[in-house]
Amino acid sequence: MNEQHEESGQHNPNALVRSLPITTRRLVLRQPEPEDAKPITEVANNMAIASQMRSLPHPYSEKNAESWIAASRANTDPLKVDLVIILKEGAVAGAAGIGPSDNGETRISYFLGETYWGQGLATEAAQSVIDMTFTTLDLERIIGRCSAANRRSRRVMEKCGFQHSCSGMSDCLALNATVATEEFVLERAVWVSLKQWGAN
Repeated sequence: MNEQHEESGQHNPNALVRSLPITTRRLVLRQPEPEDAKPITEVANNMAIASQMRSLPHPYSEKNAESWIAASRANTDPLKVDLVIILKEGAVAGAAGIGPSDNGETRISYFLGETYWGQGLATEAAQSVIDMTFTTLDLERIIGRCSAANRRSRRVMEKCGFQHSCSGMSDCLALNATVATEEFVLERAVWVSLKQWGAN
């Protein structure tokens, strides 16, 4: 799914970090840097995005971005990494990541600035994170979760091979409310099959 892994962070004990950056056809995914705070704020400070996510505050300030970047760079969890999604032309388009969910399973997350919706970029980014995770970690499955109203995110997961597993409710920070959510699962065996199909 992703075209290239370039080695970086060789002295970092986190194997996920060592597999960065990820380069795809149109994107580069890498760890956030302090200078990303302003462009991340510009794409994340949008209620249309925050209302579809669990813990993204709104308004989203540059201080919020700075705190996220600092926490991301200080992370020592070997099963977690946060990434900025950058167009090859250089613009910060959003963020993605992999990390533990409430129940201890490994969960993928992603968002794009509204300007970049509808171009297949979220799928391209998600596929690259999935490839990195299954290639680097000894996991049998990855879960994904989205608001039941978020058809775009649901479609991204379906295109990546996720299958619906359950429905539930989750708190949304920006809405200060509980919203209906859908959970999806991607099994390693399905990922392997999809990779094989893509090679044919």
